[in-house]
Amino acid sequence: MRIETHLGDIRFLEADLMVAAVFEDERPPGGLAGLLDWYLCGLLSELLIEGKVTGREGEMLLLATQGRITCSKFVGVGLGRSGAESDLLPRLLSEVVERVCGLQVRTVAMEIFGSRRKRTSPQPGVNLILKHFNERSGGQGRSPEKLILIPESETQLDQVEKVLRGR
Repeated sequence: MRIETHLGDIRFLEADLMVAAVFEDERPPGGLAGLLDWYLCGLLSELLIEGKVTGREGEMLLLATQGRITCSKFVGVGLGRSGAESDLLPRLLSEVVERVCGLQVRTVAMEIFGSRRKRTSPQPGVNLILKHFNERSGGQGRSPEKLILIPESETQLDQVEKVLRGR
C-alpha cells in the first residue's frame, strides 16, 4: 500500500473514501468531519441534531458526498467524548480498518485520530493506523492501494512525514 500525506483543500483530493472522527460532545463537529460537514451543507450537523448520529464510541456512519467534493464517500467514526479517545483507539482502529477494507475502495483518506484535541504528537495515531492496515493486508481480503493521511497543521504534517520516513 502506498502512503501519502495531504494538507490543504480536501474538496479535490483524489480518494474514494474519507474517514474522520465524530465526538459526542463536539457540536458543531470539528476537524475533518467539520470541514466535510461544511462542504455537505450541514448534512452531518443535521443528523447530529436529529439524534440519528451521536458520536458515541464505536458508532460508524457512511455518507455519500453527493458530488460536493471529489471523494464520493465519507465514514464518520464515533470516538465518544473528546479527550478520552486515546484509550480506545487500538481496539477501535482495528474495527475501522476492517470496515474500510470491507468497502473495497482503492484510495482512503484518513484523519489522524488521537492528536487533535490534546495537541499531542500524531505519531501514536499514525503508527496505529499503519499497524492495522499492515495487519489487514497480510491477511485475507482486499486492502486499499493507497492511504492518504490528513494532518491538521503544518507542524503535524512535518511530524507525520518524519514518522513515515522512519518506517
